[in-house]
Amino acid sequence: DAMCTYPLELHCGLVWGGALERDLLEKLWSEASRETIYGVPAFTLSPDWEFLYLATHAARHGQDSLKWFIDLDRFCSRGPLDWASIKQKAQGLGWEDAVRESLSACAQLLGTSVDPAFVSATPPHRSRLLDPAGQEVPGGMFFSLRLLKTPAQKLRFLAIRFLVPTPADARFLALPSSLTFLYYFLRPFRFAAISTWWFLQAGVKRL
Repeated sequence: DAMCTYPLELHCGLVWGGALERDLLEKLWSEASRETIYGVPAFTLSPDWEFLYLATHAARHGQDSLKWFIDLDRFCSRGPLDWASIKQKAQGLGWEDAVRESLSACAQLLGTSVDPAFVSATPPHRSRLLDPAGQEVPGGMFFSLRLLKTPAQKLRFLAIRFLVPTPADARFLALPSSLTFLYYFLRPFRFAAISTWWFLQAGVKRL
């Protein structure tokens, strides 16, 4: 069987540094259903989890990628959603603000109908909707920290982001297989350089 139409477990492991707790993953997969997609047996997320995946991913990327907001808008227009269940899950995970931000942006950009449970009291100004610097930071780091509840989870996430090499490091500097251990030494310096450059760019844009 294929793992799933959206590789959410892999995505969470890469984006949130594996900080998504095991009981949450078990709950997510317990609500998954088996379907056949293009002739291939697969597990698909429940509507609640698929919505939360799209909404948090859109918020994480900020307005840098309009694609995620279009996907979220189309998903909302496919049929009625169990907003009470979605709100309960979002509140339990601390994702309610992220979902509200994404839906508010969808409503302004695409006219998406938003359930009263997620109507934002202060919608983002239209001039900022397509400004990727408004929410996005290197790798969505700050946004991911907002999704983690405990200091231990935040510290583990930061340690992984700072110390564990990524495919982007290999693209930045190709090394032979016998020297791949050097990526662990390269990673902290490259991460610090990327973060510094982003803060400089953000500061210039604000000025």
